[in-house]
Amino acid sequence: MLPRGSRSMVEMSSKGWESCLHNEIPITRDQKIEVIRFDDQCVALKAPLGANHNDKGTGFAGSLFSVAVLAGWSQVMRYLAQFSLAGQAVVSRSEVRFVRPATGDFTARVEPLDGGELAEFQRTLTAKGRARLRLTIRVSCDAEEVLVLEGSYAAVTT
Repeated sequence: MLPRGSRSMVEMSSKGWESCLHNEIPITRDQKIEVIRFDDQCVALKAPLGANHNDKGTGFAGSLFSVAVLAGWSQVMRYLAQFSLAGQAVVSRSEVRFVRPATGDFTARVEPLDGGELAEFQRTLTAKGRARLRLTIRVSCDAEEVLVLEGSYAAVTT
């Protein structure tokens, strides 16, 4: 079970979070998703083209999208733990722009928030038990941007 909102999650290594994802969200194992960064500054996930290609030999759009959404969700779960709040997170809305084909392994990185956005998210979540957060996730392949996802994530404390 994912350590939702626990302090131990904040202290969890990239490999520890990867193990949780693979156990609780089986498609992440099938996609061979690797957690390459999971800390206060950034969440980044990597997926190999070999397990995520389409009939053209480039990155399958659904795989690119799912890795981006999962990176954002992982970041929100990390924020919940950082605030010592138990809760759930979901992507509630997203807008995606496919920039170019992914011709190799690809990496999704969540852009950092400024302190004000994060503080407002925490304040609202603590006061109301629910809050929304807008995240930008960029997926790249060979240092070239291939997808940009603007996602609205909802968090609810339990």
